[in-house]
Amino acid sequence: MSQSQTYLVTGGTGYIASYVILDLLEQGNKVRTSIRSKSKESQIRKSLVESSGNGLTKEKVDENLEIFIADLVNDEGWDGKFDGVDYVLHIASPLTNPYSQNLDDFVIPATKGTKRVLELAAKSPSIKRVTITSSFAAIGYGHPDDRKEPFTEEDWSVISDKLRPYQVSKTLAEKVAWDFIKENEGKINFQITVINPNLVIGPTLKDYPAWSASVEIFKNVIDGTYLEKGLPRRSFSLVDVRDVAKIHIGSLHHPGAANERFILNNGRPYSFLEIANIVRDLYKDTNPELVAKIPTKEDLSTPPDYPKTGSITKAKTTFQCEPTPNEITIRDTVDNLIALKKL
Repeated sequence: MSQSQTYLVTGGTGYIASYVILDLLEQGNKVRTSIRSKSKESQIRKSLVESSGNGLTKEKVDENLEIFIADLVNDEGWDGKFDGVDYVLHIASPLTNPYSQNLDDFVIPATKGTKRVLELAAKSPSIKRVTITSSFAAIGYGHPDDRKEPFTEEDWSVISDKLRPYQVSKTLAEKVAWDFIKENEGKINFQITVINPNLVIGPTLKDYPAWSASVEIFKNVIDGTYLEKGLPRRSFSLVDVRDVAKIHIGSLHHPGAANERFILNNGRPYSFLEIANIVRDLYKDTNPELVAKIPTKEDLSTPPDYPKTGSITKAKTTFQCEPTPNEITIRDTVDNLIALKKL
């Protein structure tokens, strides 16, 4: 990978974005990133220095990281930010109200945000590739419950009133991207790559202003939330945030990733109870207080969640990579939650 390229990352306060920005800066690149509140800037800069295992200094961060205020649901703040950029990582998932059950609160920001990024990129002839963070939510939902074969990148979630707003928004936002590429064939200089991770967990950077709904889901499995009633009968394939960040960056430069999508996970889906049992086994001899809070049963009154297996053959073949083993990802996540005093 050539050095000193310029990358634009949307959603600089995000969980995945934090690792992407750190990795890019450690490689000697220049990064521009959008945040929605000026108040987070100093915290981001300090965290990147303190989290670096590769000697990233304050001077280097200040020299190579430009943080600007902009929101993907508005035009303000974006003027000139795509000028001279080589690669774009659209990682932000704008959401007007994360607690809303209103479909429009999810779909409108997600679809408009994706379209805005691609329209801005289309005006900058220097941009070679745009990588977009989607989700397995855009692939594996709305299908028959008795499906046995693994999902692949050829699959799309089937939109209906049974899907959660998040799943609908991720599906429609990704379709906006592919429609844009099809409609602008021959008119733009860049290709896109779409990353479709399963449940992303792993440690956060030191004091970074990022928190993830997926880590919250994982935390609730082991923090006593379900101790009395038992765990919901749900299951997810897990994926390490550090792997996700590396594939995001690698996808920008790989010719085989042009106009392709990639499922990312650490392997087969695990039920909440299986995850709880792994954590119990990892900490049974060292942290009895944590183990005492971990449920040992399922709540049989909850509807069963049929496991959804996403094939990672395409990602492994294209990027010549192996995912981080689940036990390492889980242990690092739990250790981080303990250090943050969230467990």
